[in-house]
Amino acid sequence: MMLDQVRNLSHQMRLFGIHQACEPRATEAVSQQLHPLEFLRLILEDEALSRKDRTAKSLVTKARFRFRADLEDWDFSFHKGFTQSQNQRTL
Repeated sequence: MMLDQVRNLSHQMRLFGIHQACEPRATEAVSQQLHPLEFLRLILEDEALSRKDRTAKSLVTKARFRFRADLEDWDFSFHKGFTQSQNQRTL
């Protein structure tokens, strides 16, 4: 009952990270006997991460890249002048 109210309110307030994470976080809080402020901190972190993810996805969509590529997909054998150790230093 209370979980449904939290989910409804978080959805109305457009707190979609909290909306998705409230049930597993509530279960975690009960099982680990978390302090209420620790629970609040965790749920707010979930909201912040959710917003960052949505922003990143939106920016990638708006950029309209022709294909998706990750640094893990980089072919280091093709580019002889650029090594994997140089790649890790630039991150």
